[in-house]
Amino acid sequence: MVRPLERTKLTGAITVEVLREHLRNAGVPVSSRDVFMNGNPTEFDLFVVRPNARPKWGIIYDPRDVAAVMEIKFSGAYGQGVTVKLQSLFNRIRSDHPHIQCVYLAIAENPKYKHRIIFETLGFPAFTLNWWNHSRTEIEPGDTIEAVVSCLQQALEVLPVHSD
Repeated sequence: MVRPLERTKLTGAITVEVLREHLRNAGVPVSSRDVFMNGNPTEFDLFVVRPNARPKWGIIYDPRDVAAVMEIKFSGAYGQGVTVKLQSLFNRIRSDHPHIQCVYLAIAENPKYKHRIIFETLGFPAFTLNWWNHSRTEIEPGDTIEAVVSCLQQALEVLPVHSD
């Protein structure tokens, strides 16, 4: 039997891996999951990175090589505090590294959920691919994966050139 917390971690890990594969197939260079930025102790779900980036130990990236940071959830946020903390984190990232795009992505969320994360509440790109009702029996399409890819490709286009 798998305990609920382990299911959540497993679901999250699989969600990020499936998204990574889709983004790579769309030509978006991405990091492995659970990565860090040099000088920042926060673990991030995924980075969109310069194609020739060389992370230390495979997980610590130079911020100059990061075009976008992504927070990814399978079933959305779990309270208003999540939005506030994520907004604070994204604001710090943009303050320290104005070139980095910060993106939130949920695979599915209830459109009536009071604390759902959307651009208007977060202030950063926020995508929800599917909307489902409270019992999760009816699903309607939300944002397209193409819109996510386009946002990430734009972040890559404005990534400043640097030489070492």
